[in-house]
Amino acid sequence: MPDQFINVSFPEARTVLSGGNAVGPTNRDLVINAGTHTFTLDGAQNYLPASQKMVVSGTSVVTPMEIAFTLAPKPAQT
Repeated sequence: MPDQFINVSFPEARTVLSGGNAVGPTNRDLVINAGTHTFTLDGAQNYLPASQKMVVSGTSVVTPMEIAFTLAPKPAQT
């Protein structure tokens, strides 16, 4: 299958994982095989959603698939 392009955004620098394997850094265009991938981030589990299962196809270097993670709210202090 041809190479596909993704861009995983997150407010902090993290390593993007697909099925537990490193793909590359957040906030940059990355190359990945076409198909179904479950994306997570390396490091602290302080992001939402916890994972994203996506079918990656039909992308190009000009139009990568955009995948966004956000910081999880900090627990309330008691």
